[in-house]
Amino acid sequence: YKKRDRRTFRDALIDYANAHPIAKSFLVNYGPVGDQFNDLPDGVANRCEMIGWMNPDNPDARNGFRQIVREIVGRPKSAKLKQLSLSDAKTIVIDISASMRCVLRSEPFWNLLRDNVGELSKIYLVDTNVRAEVSLGELENWLTSNELGTSTNLLATVSNLVEYNEDVFVITDVEGRENLAFATNLVVDHFEEEGVNAIILRISKENFERDVDFFLASK
Repeated sequence: YKKRDRRTFRDALIDYANAHPIAKSFLVNYGPVGDQFNDLPDGVANRCEMIGWMNPDNPDARNGFRQIVREIVGRPKSAKLKQLSLSDAKTIVIDISASMRCVLRSEPFWNLLRDNVGELSKIYLVDTNVRAEVSLGELENWLTSNELGTSTNLLATVSNLVEYNEDVFVITDVEGRENLAFATNLVVDHFEEEGVNAIILRISKENFERDVDFFLASK
């Protein structure tokens, strides 16, 4: 809501708190929520909170909500990545479109590469086409010296790479994942840290070709 709706907000908090009697209930709103309610029923009031101005222009509200979730459910885990190491991957695609800027500058991203990617792996830097092929040691210098792409289109590049490689690992974001949405892929890992959100996919030639045929046939 762009404005506070006292009755609707209060009723929603009471309904959810009563439906989940041992849970905390948080109401978030795009606009203001006003002061916390002081007239909620007993047994409900101590489990209800509100966060206002939850929108792209207010990092404080987003960070506050993120902290609440982490306190309740814990921090993201990356155990799956250790079980299927990227060091076994011969071909890695890194999305270098502008939407990946925060990821490419983040500590989790670089820890991921340093801990898991072998020096013999081929790393393809892709936005709408292959911008460069680099080794792990060359990657940081390339990113420092070159501009990121203005858009994302991984489909053509991944299609070409899976033609000649058993598996292709793709490090991208939600936009890149949607670009490859119809291809069967294995989410090897997903990491989210301080607003940095990335997805790691493993795409095989067999599954990719099968799903492309199915997609085209359904058009």
